[in-house]
Amino acid sequence: MPARGLPVIDIPILILVGRHIARIVQRKNRSPRRYVWLLILAWYGGASLGGYSAGVIDKTAGIGASKQNPPVVLICGAILGALAGLVVTYMVVRASRPADQEGAEFEDYEDNERSVSSSDSGKDSE
Repeated sequence: MPARGLPVIDIPILILVGRHIARIVQRKNRSPRRYVWLLILAWYGGASLGGYSAGVIDKTAGIGASKQNPPVVLICGAILGALAGLVVTYMVVRASRPADQEGAEFEDYEDNERSVSSSDSGKDSE
């Protein structure tokens, strides 16, 4: 007889969100592999940390939910932690600049250096 409970839906969610993040990152001319790995690590890391934190809070606060239905508190904490990892990943992806513009703020400096060096060479010849 199969076990009754919640179905494991994290894999389909990670596939859908991973594809979405890959599209966003590809539009920015970046490799999606790094960001998809960040999503996976943030998802499971957040779920682990959230479940652990919820368990500690439940034990220390003496809420009493652990006596009646122990996994409910841990599952809620894990879901909140996984969603926090998802939000952090989206924030990192949205904050990343397109690869074309990487280091664009230094272009003026390089142009300025060229003009200074060319003007210095002109002064030497005078």
